[in-house]
Formats: sequence, structure tokens, C-alpha cells
Amino acid sequence: MMYQIKLSVLSLSLLCLLGIPRLSAEDAKATKVPVALQNAVDSLTTTLRHWPVQHIDPEPTVAVDGQRGYRVVLRRTWKEPPPGTIPSQRVVPQSERDESNYVTKHTDWHFVLVPVSEVKLSPEAKREILWHVPDEKEFRLPVALGEGHGFVWFSYASIPMQNSLRERLMLTGGDDRLQLLLRGLSAEDYGMNTRNSVIPLFVQFGAAGLTALDKATQTSNDPTSAIRALSYFRDPQATTRLIELYEWSNADVHRAVASALSRQPFRPAAKAVYLDMLDEQLQVTYALQACLEFGWKDALSLIERVIEKPSSLGAYREAYKTYRQLSGNPIDAKILAAADVIDPHNRIARAAPPPVTRIVPPTDEALAAARQTIIETADVKGATFIGFSLATYTTKGNSGRINQQGIAILQALPRPAVQQMLNQLLNGLDESDRWAVDKVLQQVP
Repeated sequence: MMYQIKLSVLSLSLLCLLGIPRLSAEDAKATKVPVALQNAVDSLTTTLRHWPVQHIDPEPTVAVDGQRGYRVVLRRTWKEPPPGTIPSQRVVPQSERDESNYVTKHTDWHFVLVPVSEVKLSPEAKREILWHVPDEKEFRLPVALGEGHGFVWFSYASIPMQNSLRERLMLTGGDDRLQLLLRGLSAEDYGMNTRNSVIPLFVQFGAAGLTALDKATQTSNDPTSAIRALSYFRDPQATTRLIELYEWSNADVHRAVASALSRQPFRPAAKAVYLDMLDEQLQVTYALQACLEFGWKDALSLIERVIEKPSSLGAYREAYKTYRQLSGNPIDAKILAAADVIDPHNRIARAAPPPVTRIVPPTDEALAAARQTIIETADVKGATFIGFSLATYTTKGNSGRINQQGIAILQALPRPAVQQMLNQLLNGLDESDRWAVDKVLQQVP
């Protein structure tokens, strides 16, 4: 990295010493730019809508393996609050935002375009170019983007962005895109941004992408990112490979495969793994969903064990609902609908929250009616479960109103059913979750 920075400073110094003219975007309008170059740049900025032109060389100034190319610089700008500012928790419309003290920042993206000639340039020619290295936390490297629009393209770019750009500009040749993605799986940058961004891209390469990932799982010291990428392949070969990897003794690999198999649609061929995930309570919510989707009744004994000794309150809730449904004794639909009135986020009745919409809090009358429906049901165990779920509901906002409804329901239900569920949870939950049960017991003696 330091070497690249030194080269960047040297390149800019040389450009100044040599007196090479440098065109800004405004100057470019008044200066004759070759039509072919302007057309290529127009294609580039159309593809990268938020990256306007900052500079275009009026003449080819960059030496590249005996040829000369044009340097093109795009610049993206944005505003940030001054350092030390505490971010507002409220979303403020742009029109109402006071940005008078904001700091304007920018980042540049450099390209070198060499006119196509009979003498073909090697992808390694990118290493002869003196690149500007942005002071950013994202991993970048020199890339031969390929040929198109009358030019051979080079850039200093992030791996995800170069992949997208080459595809959209329909460039041919250049660096091997698949090998660059493999390089991205081990890139170290802020928030693992490069790794996370390249993981979904392998599937576009079909069988070649699958083969490359299979090899990576066998040769890499840390195959977890390659395993995550495998989850995007739906063919039997990928499923078979994931099942094989699950058997590895490496705990990180084991967990990575469980996470990969949690990606929907679920894979019926991996039934044995899903059942083992239940047994170990790895990605338990998704394992339960797979069992329910495929009707695997032989999972009932494993689900019972999750209910008896859950790894968390969330695991308990999902296991109880799944057990009732898979065993042919679903929770009364009327009290589930009533729970949805009390808890508009549908955290109890559904495995996943509904689409994000503005939620209107229920009226006191609606709450009373829903609460009474739950209390009067013949499904006492189901009502107890719902009451407890509401009583222990948590959110970033204020959950007190929902919790109070749950406590009121538990207080009105037959004491033996309530005590049985609470005592079972006290005995089965880890200490880190028992406080929630203790809190309920204090209000439901």
C-alpha cells in the first residue's frame, strides 16, 4: 500500500513537472476531446451516474507498454456532519436539514483508456501505470478492465465495482473476473466490505464459479467466505458439497455451512443436516422452518428437546409454534389473530415480520377485545404461550403496552398451565435468559 501511495505522489509530481495540461470537467467543454474518447467517457458516466467527470486528458499522456493512453478521473462528492456530531435518531428530510456546518468530502476514481491498436496490451500493463490511491478503507487494486468502445481500459478499482462496470460496459478480455472475485474472498478491509460484496457474485459464472468455490473450500485456510458464496448455488452439486463440508470437524466451517443452508429456498436433500442443526440448535429458527415446510414429522422429538431446553427465548417461541403445527395441533387461529392485534408487528403469529409499513396502534377497545378472545379460548396452552410471548416482547422502542397485555392475559388464565410453562422455562433456559421469566413470575405469582 505504501508503495502505491509513493507511486501516486510521484505520478502527480511528474505530470506537473512535464507540464502536461490537465482538463477539469468545465475546461473539457471548451477543449476539443477526441470524439471516440468522449463517447467512451459518456458511456462510463451513464453507467456510473453518481460519478461525474472531474478530469479528462486532452492528449494521451500515460505511457503503457510502449503505447499512450488518456487519464480520466471521476469524482463522487458527499457531505458529512462535522467530527464529534451525535447522529440524530430522527429521519430529517433533506429540505429541512441544516447542512451549513457540514464538511464536503470526495473520492476520485481513475481510469486510463488506451486506443485499440494492432499491438495488443497485456493485462499486466496495468502495473506500469502510476495510480492515484484513494485514502479510503475499501480494498482496491490495479485492474485491466478489458477492451470496448474503441479503447483498452485500465483502472484502480474495488473488486465488486470493477466486476459490475465491466459487465455493464460489455468489456471483453482483461483480468480474469472469477480470479478477482476469489481474491476478494480474502480481502481485509473496513467491515469486510469486499468479502461481503463478492460473495453473491460467483453464481453468475455458473459451473465455473461453483468449481472455483469448491477448490477454494479445499485449499483456503479460512473457507467460510467460500461456503457463504456456495449458498447462492441451488444445484444438487452445491448441496452435496455443503453437506460434505458440514461433516468437517472445524467448528467455524460447521457453523458457516449451517448459515449457508439457512438461505431460502431450503434444500430437502440436506434433511439430515437440518435435523442435526436442530439437535445442536444451530440456526434453529431456519431449521424449524425447513422441517415445517417439508413436513418432517420425524423431527418432532428433536423439536421437543428444543422446547425443553431452548438456547434462547426466540428458539423456544419458534419451536413451540412449529411443534404445534407439525404435530397436527396448531394454535387456535382466532387467538393468533388476536395476538396480531396486540402485537401489530406480527412477531408471534408469523416467522418473519410483515413488510415495513406505518403501524397504527390499536385502540383500548380493540386491545380489550383481543385480550378477552385469548383468555376465553379452549386452547389454554396456546393462550399461555401467547401471553408469555407478549409479556416478554422486546423492541428498540417502548414495548411496555404489549408487555402489560401479556401479563394481564397470564393473570387471567388457569394458574397450573401458567406455572407449568414458566417453571419449564426456568429449568431449561440459560441463565442469561432466565431474568425475563423471573420478571414475569414477579407479576404472575
